[in-house]
Amino acid sequence: MNNNENQQVMLTVEEYEDYKNYMQLKERDSKKAEVDKLEKKVIRLKDKIKEINEQKQIIKKKYRL
Repeated sequence: MNNNENQQVMLTVEEYEDYKNYMQLKERDSKKAEVDKLEKKVIRLKDKIKEINEQKQIIKKKYRL
């Protein structure tokens, strides 16, 4: 075994904190992207419901239900 195989990687406290913060930001960003995606779906669904309700009103008027 050469010397490099025996060495452990050691992080300073600052490096560890930076890494931890980076991972938290990364996780938060991925959750934010997921939330944004879901919010867009909700908006599309609300638009669809509004369109269906408008069509329902037209049908009611047409057949006077």
